[in-house]
Amino acid sequence: MYLAIVSARKLIKATLLIWHKLVASFLLPGPASIRFDSIHKILIYATIGIGDMIMFTPALRAIRQRFPTAHITIIVSHSECEDVIRGSNLIDEIMYLEPSHWKAVKLSYRIKKRHYDLLISSYLCRSIYLNN
Repeated sequence: MYLAIVSARKLIKATLLIWHKLVASFLLPGPASIRFDSIHKILIYATIGIGDMIMFTPALRAIRQRFPTAHITIIVSHSECEDVIRGSNLIDEIMYLEPSHWKAVKLSYRIKKRHYDLLISSYLCRSIYLNN
């Protein structure tokens, strides 16, 4: 009986992963060749913890220095991460990725409507939404 429950959970998890990839491939744009002078909107995907966000701030500073006039939006999953970067000039907007499949789809739709020029992902992100 226990083996059947574990197998069912693995099947559900695999099904959700496939579903997320299909939704993301439909809603999010694919990679393209870009020119750096044409970047005006940047999305940073950093669903990391507070300690990793502190260590990620030099990267945010470098991004801001390279693109001083760009509108930079960051996606976080913990409100503590907001405390690290709020009030600085490193980012312009904060979006939250909440642990809900429906809210993740709604967030993907908002991202698609905004037509970001560049997506940057923290190397520490372990998200099912970015895995290939």
